Amino acid sequence: MTTWMSWPLVRYVLMGARHDRIILSIFVAIGLACALSIFLGSAAVVEKPEFAFVYMAASLRNLGAFGLMIFIVFFFRRAMDNRDVDFLLSRPVSRACFLISHVVGFAIIAVAIAALVFGAITIFGWRGWQPGFLLWGGSYAIELLCVMMVSLFFSVMLRSASSATFACLAFYILCRLLGQISGILAHKSDIDISHGVLNGIMQSVMLFLPRLDLLGQTSWLLYGPVAGTPYTFLLVHGCVFMALVFCAMTADFVRRQF
Repeated sequence: MTTWMSWPLVRYVLMGARHDRIILSIFVAIGLACALSIFLGSAAVVEKPEFAFVYMAASLRNLGAFGLMIFIVFFFRRAMDNRDVDFLLSRPVSRACFLISHVVGFAIIAVAIAALVFGAITIFGWRGWQPGFLLWGGSYAIELLCVMMVSLFFSVMLRSASSATFACLAFYILCRLLGQISGILAHKSDIDISHGVLNGIMQSVMLFLPRLDLLGQTSWLLYGPVAGTPYTFLLVHGCVFMALVFCAMTADFVRRQF
């Protein structure tokens, strides 16, 4: 055991994932999503493989994110309700170490899910070496890490698994729609002053929310990377967001009375 992280706690999280069979469930869901995507793509008049590939990438992206957040929320809330957290904190481990260990364990699971999804996408849509595939896979891993951190945050902050799940879903949908919301408000702000105020508020909020709408773009898989996309900014922004969420979660968890 180290002073800042406990490997037994990391193994505890991974054992919980094995007990819940989250990886196996995602693997089966990936197979069903691929079959459904092929069926829907066959209904297209032209470019049937491309349509099936687009359906598959979009469905697998959402599937991995939803599966990860549901697993984390119910795993942590079950540990809280069964007093497993009380028992673990009675051991010689600090609360910050407890959270860091869970973050590391959940991060391993998130990367494993991203690897499964990326593997399915690569196998189905392989057309030779495409840099867009690696870019999509890396950005999707960052997206799942952000989802992991937010899911753990709401699991710590909220006492109900259902409310924490709905909060995670609302947050994920909001981050996926940031670009569309900002574009609508920016267009309307030229006409109405109230929309200009809303646009300013939304631009301020977007400074603290991850731009998931710019990650995992399906166009990267079909046409490759797009020049001018701020890839470095998206990476740094995601890391800063996760650090802020972890600090807020740790501050609440340390002060909480059990």
